[in-house]
Amino acid sequence: MPPQLAPTFPTERKLSLRQASRVWPTEPRTYAVARRACLKGLRCRNGARVHLEHVIVRGVYFTSREAIARFFQTVAEADAVVAARANGELAKANRRRIAG
Repeated sequence: MPPQLAPTFPTERKLSLRQASRVWPTEPRTYAVARRACLKGLRCRNGARVHLEHVIVRGVYFTSREAIARFFQTVAEADAVVAARANGELAKANRRRIAG
């Protein structure tokens, strides 16, 4: 089961996943996408799985705008590392091809 509560999360203003889906930064903006981010997470290019921070109160999932921002920031950072590594390897391959 993914972690439900981060140390900074209790002080943030809670949004239900239905409300969070309205401020979700990517398409499609649905409840199911936000819930999947909580339960299954999102697999980054480096193979790591990132989950959206959330709490469950009486069967209702809650998150926050800040948690959504941290979620996408973490995914972007993980993908940037992989992209930088791929660009570096591509540059090395191009230099080898040109040199030899």
